[in-house]
Amino acid sequence: MSNLIKSLVKYARESGDKSLKIVSAEIADEEHSLGQSLEIRRGRADIVDPAGRLDGREVGAPEHGKIRYFLDGIERKHIPAYMGNIPLVYGYVAACVRVRGEDKRMRTHDFAFDESFYLPTDLMDVSPLTARGIKVTDSKPEEDTILKMGEYARAAIGDKRGRLERQLSRKWIREMSGRGDYLLVDGSLIWTLGGNQERFDNPNIIGAVKSHPTQYFDAEGQSLIFALREGERSGIFQPYAGESLTPVYSWYLRLRNPAGHDLSFGLIRVDAPADNRALENADMISRWLLAERNPIALPDGRWDRMFYTIRDCEQYLRSKAPSEASIRAWRV
Repeated sequence: MSNLIKSLVKYARESGDKSLKIVSAEIADEEHSLGQSLEIRRGRADIVDPAGRLDGREVGAPEHGKIRYFLDGIERKHIPAYMGNIPLVYGYVAACVRVRGEDKRMRTHDFAFDESFYLPTDLMDVSPLTARGIKVTDSKPEEDTILKMGEYARAAIGDKRGRLERQLSRKWIREMSGRGDYLLVDGSLIWTLGGNQERFDNPNIIGAVKSHPTQYFDAEGQSLIFALREGERSGIFQPYAGESLTPVYSWYLRLRNPAGHDLSFGLIRVDAPADNRALENADMISRWLLAERNPIALPDGRWDRMFYTIRDCEQYLRSKAPSEASIRAWRV
């Protein structure tokens, strides 16, 4: 059981706090089921490919390159109790950088985690909890609607996970990027680099985006992307990220043959820092990523778009996270 949960269980037993209401129902693991919207939205992008086109082109045979480090994060969210009518949301976030050695074994290069209870601190007195050393984070609700308090807390947990991943990626860039190896991040670099472009000169970092809720092009452009065959990439484009976020160059890459599957089968979006190296090396980086397809990341349901090294990160992080049995201690 985590120390934070131990402290809260002890508080529940000893304080006599009548406002604390334990949730007795089964608690589902919300790691993947919450905070990940599949709603399709439109984005904006400019084609920056030297060829000036978005249509596909072959990248060549897979080759093992300089990708040796891998970053991913997880988040878990539960509502084990209420303080009055306000949900007490437990949030656990963690991120790691794993490195593949010369012997092909994966080892941990860096790890960080955070756990807290998320509450609207402006709307209620949390001092009885903080006085006992129980960590509380403000969920910063936009309105005082009780039924939305849990959603605000979940959003705050997701933001915390993003900050943790940015922390590790920036640390890796500062310490390791000049040594020639590359870091592969699960997700978009737009959020991972998070507006600190001026601090990093040509960082050796790549992002791989597995889901595609944002469509950057019209139906004609989307048709070109979904028509990509295995081993082909699209032209390079620059998604509009807003002035406060780090610009990246992106392209789509088909990792596996989509015949008999849906349009997005084996399709990832690759992010790289917006510099000339991305324009010059997109084919080479794509070949590196094609080489990362094996071993296959089974039994994960996203195996067609997931690299086994990223799955390894997830498995490691899950092994470090509090178990569901720890959460059930609320009902003791």
